[in-house]
Amino acid sequence: MAGDGDPQEAEAIMAGNKRTSDAETETETRKKMKEEVTAASPTADNNNKKKILPKCEGGEILKKKKLALDSMSLWKFKDMPGAIDLWIESRARAEAAIAAGKKKRKRLFKTRVPNGRVEFMMKHRFSSTEPLSDEELANCSASYRQLYGIAKFIDRKMNDYEQLLIDQYVKQGYAEEETEATDDDDDEE
Repeated sequence: MAGDGDPQEAEAIMAGNKRTSDAETETETRKKMKEEVTAASPTADNNNKKKILPKCEGGEILKKKKLALDSMSLWKFKDMPGAIDLWIESRARAEAAIAAGKKKRKRLFKTRVPNGRVEFMMKHRFSSTEPLSDEELANCSASYRQLYGIAKFIDRKMNDYEQLLIDQYVKQGYAEEETEATDDDDDEE
């Protein structure tokens, strides 16, 4: 009751602002964010929810993570025309060389992503540039348009990776990131 507690609690109840514990507010906040993401997600309907889990398993997160982090190397070639095409070709050659080369024993490690990080991803999508309309982009120089294209390409790769983590968080209540270690990594330590 209001008379049994401290005066601040009574004032808060009188004002219509009942205090809740941090755990309750955190749980409510998490539920609200899950509802918002589920409503805004392209996998929002019940038929597509079943498709989320297979994407989150079997190294899909690791593949998206590698693509996202490798795409950051494009900044080194920002002044070279056709940098994205060259990057895609080099990725294909590297994957072919790995497939043809000797097989290394690889281990897949899963680590939990802090809930706060995933909640931050839900609120703030990865973006390295401000979105520009076609008219604004047409008024920019050719070199800026190329930089803008590279930035948008990197943004798409990072957002694909983050979306997998968000989908996993919405489905399971937590997200796990995947990392890979080979036999060579153990020898160096």
